[in-house]
Amino acid sequence: MSGYKPIRLSSPHREGLEHGEEHELEGGQYQDTDGEQREGLLGSDRDEEDTYLEPIRKVGGRTICLVGLLALFATAIIVGLSLLVRSLVHNLGKASHDMSTDFRRPDSAYVLDPNWDYHATPKVRTYNWVIQDIVANPDGVFRPMITINGKFPGEMIRCNDGDTVIVNVENQAVNATSIHWHGIFQNGSNWMDGVPGVTQCPIAPGKKFQYKFTIQGQSGTCE
Repeated sequence: MSGYKPIRLSSPHREGLEHGEEHELEGGQYQDTDGEQREGLLGSDRDEEDTYLEPIRKVGGRTICLVGLLALFATAIIVGLSLLVRSLVHNLGKASHDMSTDFRRPDSAYVLDPNWDYHATPKVRTYNWVIQDIVANPDGVFRPMITINGKFPGEMIRCNDGDTVIVNVENQAVNATSIHWHGIFQNGSNWMDGVPGVTQCPIAPGKKFQYKFTIQGQSGTCE
């Protein structure tokens, strides 16, 4: 505090003080009878400081442990993702290397025979399709593709008015999927329309589903 000066004792001539004993001064200073003056906290104050700092030390230690665990967890995630990406790249590269370049259906597969009999007696027309994933380059860039019986685009259906169409589908792809029929009215058979999550549940990988519906008021082709 202002106005106080340290007291320096050259000898233990004060009553009650022995050599080596401490004497408290103003302003938080203290001295011993050897004439040594020091600044700092008294023993009781140091104990109180330790009491205040102990929770901080504990929290600091826990924080360091938590940061270390988070760093370890983040490293494990990065390593796992790296291995996953490498595996996917390897599998895609292997698939593209082993894939047959003959994945396109010929143009002739999409031409209706000029001699097609539109007045033929109605019949049941059955198709067996396997949905498969391949890696191919339909536009010059290799990419994952969904095919029907390993071919792209899908197979064309030919039918007359009154025909019953049966399509047995086996899903060998990695994702659930379904077949949606463009251009077919599906009057009275909307549950066979094939829109996943709307008119039917998608076909799970490894499962089979049979589409069966009768053509009414239409004839020609359908993909």
